[in-house]
Amino acid sequence: MLNVLPEQIKKGLRMQKNYKRLVRVIILSFILIIVPTSFLIASYFFIKINMNVDEFQNTTNNQDQSIIDAQNEIEIYNKKLAEAKEIQNQHIYPITLITYFTKLIPEQVTITSLQISLAQKTIDISGIAANREQLVALQDELNTNDVFTDFQYPISGFSTKENIEFNYQGQINLQSEILLNNNGN
Repeated sequence: MLNVLPEQIKKGLRMQKNYKRLVRVIILSFILIIVPTSFLIASYFFIKINMNVDEFQNTTNNQDQSIIDAQNEIEIYNKKLAEAKEIQNQHIYPITLITYFTKLIPEQVTITSLQISLAQKTIDISGIAANREQLVALQDELNTNDVFTDFQYPISGFSTKENIEFNYQGQINLQSEILLNNNGN
């Protein structure tokens, strides 16, 4: 081979060749540094994301358990409320009896005394009826209802025609559907 190129061009070509080699070494070094570093950074974020997901799942599981516990407590309270309502429905309020009783009284009958004993399931009624027809109407009302039973009617109540005083005793049927369905409502 003939070496006809001047020394200065040869020197420039060598420098250019060395420059290309240097660029290749730098690029190769850059690739060798960047690729593992990128892999490490990606691994770091992947692990971090997985840890966050695990923490989120644990938090969610704890929240789910809290929700389940709250639902169980609500069910317990609802059962207790239902039991309390059932007890209230089984309890007969005196006002319920009095309200029902007042609906049975004919117009010209005046009640002067009313004694109700829920413990003994008895009712004592005293009053004045304007006439015999009103007294008979009261007795009919007391005989034909489901709440008050077994009334004792003294015959002495029919001895006069007007302003008849009466005193009746009877039993109270606390299991009457009328009382149970209208109790406290």
